[in-house]
Amino acid sequence: MADLVMIATMVGFVLLCIGYVHWCDRFIAAEQVDARGDEASGDAPDRGADVERAQVAA
Repeated sequence: MADLVMIATMVGFVLLCIGYVHWCDRFIAAEQVDARGDEASGDAPDRGADVERAQVAA
């Protein structure tokens, strides 16, 4: 029985960590958009073009 409690605790902890990482990613992404002002001005650049330029430069 103690083994099941430990496994359930570990699984719960891993799920909590995964949720925290996703929450942090959303928080940081929103902060970056606000800093750039892309979403506020409505003229967001094509991010695909940025990736293509980075690949060509490398």
